[in-house]
Amino acid sequence: MPVIPKTRPVILYLDDEIQNRISFSAIFRRDYTIILTSSIQEAFQILEYERVEIIICSEYICQMKGIDFLELTFSKYPTCSRLLVSDYANTDPMNKAQIFGYLIKPWDEKLLGKTLEKAHELFTIKETIFKNFW
Repeated sequence: MPVIPKTRPVILYLDDEIQNRISFSAIFRRDYTIILTSSIQEAFQILEYERVEIIICSEYICQMKGIDFLELTFSKYPTCSRLLVSDYANTDPMNKAQIFGYLIKPWDEKLLGKTLEKAHELFTIKETIFKNFW
């Protein structure tokens, strides 16, 4: 019986700081397919044509606040897990963007790895519910 290769979860990482993109990709490239961008317009194009499971966005990007970008993605891509990168713990009491978690810099690689695993689990659960009930 042939073994079907497991596809790696896809992460869209949006950050205008190249060092953050390079660092993130270097750490997690073995476990995830990582799509890097610094452009909101490009991020929306990627979301339109790729099956993205986790969206990670810096809190501050050139064109808008990261939380605003994540909120815009929620209605069209509700199953994606969303993470916001910040220099400090941030909370949005209304959580309009349905953020799964905040990634605080500098990263603790093990904690970040566990957060990504949980974010992917959440995506899988939401996708199953959407496929079976909507």
